[in-house]
Amino acid sequence: MQTSKIKPSPADARTRIFDLLSEYKQVNSGGRWRNNVGGRVPDKQEFQSKHKFVIAFENCSHTGYLTEKFADAAASNAVPIYWGDPNIGKIFTQKAFGNCHEFQTLEEVVEQVKELDQDEDLYRRMLSEPWFPNGIEPECLRDETFAAFLSNIFDQEPEQAFRRNRGRWGIKTEKRLYDMYHKPHVHTFQLLRKGWRKFYQQIVQNRK
Repeated sequence: MQTSKIKPSPADARTRIFDLLSEYKQVNSGGRWRNNVGGRVPDKQEFQSKHKFVIAFENCSHTGYLTEKFADAAASNAVPIYWGDPNIGKIFTQKAFGNCHEFQTLEEVVEQVKELDQDEDLYRRMLSEPWFPNGIEPECLRDETFAAFLSNIFDQEPEQAFRRNRGRWGIKTEKRLYDMYHKPHVHTFQLLRKGWRKFYQQIVQNRK
């Protein structure tokens, strides 16, 4: 397997693939980011199921960091265009999705999307591929693995089971909860500012 040269920041990677694909065909965005369908869609999977491909880019690229983005695309019966966990090809069948980590550039990824889009037989073959190599679900995704993980936490005393998420979002959430309890005036101000920004963005969008 070749070593991918695609190492931009998550925001740059998502923006770049969106722009490149948009040069080929319109890319519909139903979330908050670059929304171009008149507002956030109420059902993500239903929205994705109306499309042949789904951009499934993680917020960071680290081994083992695999979130619901890939699963949502797969459950929608669309081909995921994935970037995030560089080892995802060891879990899922490589022929079942577009793995950006198998390409040198995002431009090459787009060329694969074009080829699949223009060849219905090739696209259908990709859709028919089993998600797991040899059709065998990997141990890390089995129900008993999750059950054992949770049991290991809940069967312990609270002092031993306590975990702190020291990632970026964990620290941010912890600070927000701290402000809610210890600094309610600060928390209220932050909510008002967030609400005003959302209102202002809607006004700007309606004017376009």
